[in-house]
Amino acid sequence: EEYEEALVLLEQSLELKEESDDHAGLATGYHEHGNLLFMTGKHEEAVEQYEKALDIEVQLRDMQGIAVTQSQLGLAYKELFQFDEACLAFYAARDLFHRLQSPNESVIDGAISAISDMIDYATMSHQKEKAQAFVAELMTAPTITMTDAPAVEEG
Repeated sequence: EEYEEALVLLEQSLELKEESDDHAGLATGYHEHGNLLFMTGKHEEAVEQYEKALDIEVQLRDMQGIAVTQSQLGLAYKELFQFDEACLAFYAARDLFHRLQSPNESVIDGAISAISDMIDYATMSHQKEKAQAFVAELMTAPTITMTDAPAVEEG
């Protein structure tokens, strides 16, 4: 019941952030919404919220936010037995945490090790390469402000 109440309050907060164009706050709100859904076992819905957060974080070039969201995506995909997607997310998080010199890199190494028996080596290598390409593109792409992003049609 506390989770349900928290979800209602979080959804109200997200509406306010949307109205005020608080993009960083919106990304954080989507991430927290994903965390609540994850904790209540709603892993597919959590993935949807993490993806929304990730889209904004990428546009804002929030490397720390991207790394944390990717790690949460990895955990959610692991719970859904989507080990290839979990692997991709974990490798992206690991690469970013490494570049940020974060101690979370070793935590992600443990997560990758935990799923290594669930996925074949070729797929793991492929997902690692995809993650590295994603991070390399993030690091070299020009910063995009939210005002540069294409407008979303209402309707």
